[in-house]
Amino acid sequence: MKLNELRSRTTNGFKVNNLDIELELNELNTDKLYSIDGIEVSQIIKNEEITSKVGLTYSKYLELTITVDKSYSNPVLVNYNFSNNDYLVSKVIINYKKNSSCDFIFNYKSLDTNKHFNYLVEEINTEEYSNGSITYINNLNDLSTNIMSFNDTVLEESTITHNLIDINGSIRIYNSDLNSVGFNSKNYFNNIYIGKSNDLIDINYDMKNIGKSSINNLKVEGCLKDNSKKTFRGIIDFVEGCTKSTGIENENCVLLSDTCIAKSIPILLCHEDDVVGAHGESTGRISEDKLFYLMSRGLSRKESEKLIILSNFTSIINEIKDETVKEEILNTIEKRV
Repeated sequence: MKLNELRSRTTNGFKVNNLDIELELNELNTDKLYSIDGIEVSQIIKNEEITSKVGLTYSKYLELTITVDKSYSNPVLVNYNFSNNDYLVSKVIINYKKNSSCDFIFNYKSLDTNKHFNYLVEEINTEEYSNGSITYINNLNDLSTNIMSFNDTVLEESTITHNLIDINGSIRIYNSDLNSVGFNSKNYFNNIYIGKSNDLIDINYDMKNIGKSSINNLKVEGCLKDNSKKTFRGIIDFVEGCTKSTGIENENCVLLSDTCIAKSIPILLCHEDDVVGAHGESTGRISEDKLFYLMSRGLSRKESEKLIILSNFTSIINEIKDETVKEEILNTIEKRV
């Protein structure tokens, strides 16, 4: 099947226009619900079609709906623990009302060594003067598949921040359709990924500046080792009418072996004057000068590499609003690296 198709296609020779992959697809096979405290939610099983820009369609899924109608001082923790070959297909809808704010942390974790599957379709809707962050932590086991589609519409004077901490899993496929629609609307997307063994990571992010003075900012930090493979596609699109807007995307990928493969294609599309757009891409080994500096102060080569990678990740991890979760993520990343 062809998944994660690039909206603005490039030459087929680069082999980045889509992901060709065979997946074992089953229906939702669990009646387990998300564990969530601190906010009122609705969770129901729906027997109707769900699809996303990833390219997968299902006829049955769990729908989680959250309405944020005030400001919450503490982040809301949402957990889903996989066990016994769980196969989860879910849609998460978060509606931010006017002048509301709330931060969410979704933690997907494997409790055993069985093969698990997670397919998430997200929908974020904001009214004016609202803001929030949504953090997703993929901490499934080595055999599992994690597929996520992020979608939002951000209105006037509102801000949405996504943080994706992609730690584990054999197949990981991510897609975003993020729209800064209103005046001074802001979309920030931060992503950490770690690839090892024969992991496959496929990323396709699409961020549109639609409103005047809108901001889109995409920041991706990753590392690959062993025989892992990663494809990154990032689009910043300045739509006609978005004057005074800013769009920035940066990806930094550290290679820790000679056999891993990294492909990246950052794209800027511009249909408007008087905007600021920038993209940057860095892929390669850690600088020998940096390693020498640290090793000359008593650290081993592996310790030096680990310290540099963790420092790359720190700015994104610091976006997470819960100290306990941050500490857990740092400890897990240190083991993975």
